[in-house]
Amino acid sequence: MAYARFGKDSDVYVYESAHGGWVCERCGNFSDLMALKKHLLEHKERGDKVPQRAIDEIQSEIDINPGPKD
Repeated sequence: MAYARFGKDSDVYVYESAHGGWVCERCGNFSDLMALKKHLLEHKERGDKVPQRAIDEIQSEIDINPGPKD
């Protein structure tokens, strides 16, 4: 499943890997959704186009399954 694909409204291609974790194409792999969300927000801060729906969908998944607490 892709959260975002390259296009006129997106400079990123982000998807869940079949091998586990998530990928931001051209950037690397992420083992947890919080790190992926932070990464996408950094893209936005640099001026890259990141669809808000991708960040919202990732946040929804984090809310459903927040993972271990530190």
